Amino acid sequence: MKKLFALLIAVFAFEATFVSAHDTDYGKTHNHYDYVVVAHIDSYTEETVDLTIVKYIISSESCGDNEGSHIPPEKMTVILRDKVVYPDAYEQEYGILKSGIQNIVAVINKEGGQYRFLWIYETDSDDYRTLQIISPKMKDSDMISGDTAAFNDFINSNGKYCDHSFQGFPNPDGSYKEEVTRRFNGKSTVIYTTDEGYIAVRRVEQINRTYIFSLIILLVVIAIGVIAVKYIHHMRSKRV
Repeated sequence: MKKLFALLIAVFAFEATFVSAHDTDYGKTHNHYDYVVVAHIDSYTEETVDLTIVKYIISSESCGDNEGSHIPPEKMTVILRDKVVYPDAYEQEYGILKSGIQNIVAVINKEGGQYRFLWIYETDSDDYRTLQIISPKMKDSDMISGDTAAFNDFINSNGKYCDHSFQGFPNPDGSYKEEVTRRFNGKSTVIYTTDEGYIAVRRVEQINRTYIFSLIILLVVIAIGVIAVKYIHHMRSKRV
C-alpha cells in the first residue's frame, strides 16, 4: 500500500512539473511573444547577432495580441542576454553562435526598440517545412526533448499544429516515458515518445494517408465480394 501511495505521489509530481514546464511552450505556439522566426545567421559579435529572416511563423490560434501585428523586418540585429545578469542564457546563445551553425529558429521580443532572444534553437536547414531542431537535447541523450519536438511540429506546420498535450508514464525501473500528442480538428496524433524521439510531420501524415488508402481498398474489396456473392446466389436460384 505504501509503495502504491508513493507511486501515485511520484506520478502526480511528474505531471505537475509537466504542466508548469509547458506553460511557456504554450506561449511560444500561441502568438504570446512578438516573433517566432526561421532565420539565417549573417554575422555575430559577443553582444549582437545579425539575422536574415527566412520565415515568420504565426500560430493558427492566439492567446496574445500579436497575431500578424508585428511583422519582422527582413534583416534584424538581435542583442544577446547580459552575460553578467544572465550568464547561463548568454552562454547558451553565444555557444550556438560559436558552434558555426548557420540556421536557427528563434523566439524574439522587441523591448525598448531593441530585439532580444527569448529562445534560440539550432536547426539543420532554413526550410520551415522540413527543418529539424537539433538543440536543446535531453540530458544524456542524442534526442531532443518532448517540448522541443512539439515546437518543431509547430514550425514544420507553419503554425497550423499548435495544440499539444504532454504526458509522463512511470517505468518499472523508476524512469519515465514521455509522450507528446498533437491535437487538431478533433484528432489526436502521437508525435513524440522517449523511445522514438520526434516523429516528423510528413511521416505521420504519410502513415495517415496510407491507412486511409488501405481502408478504402478494403471497403472496395468487401463491396465487390458482397456483390459477387449476391450474383452467384441469384444465378443459382434461377437454375432451380
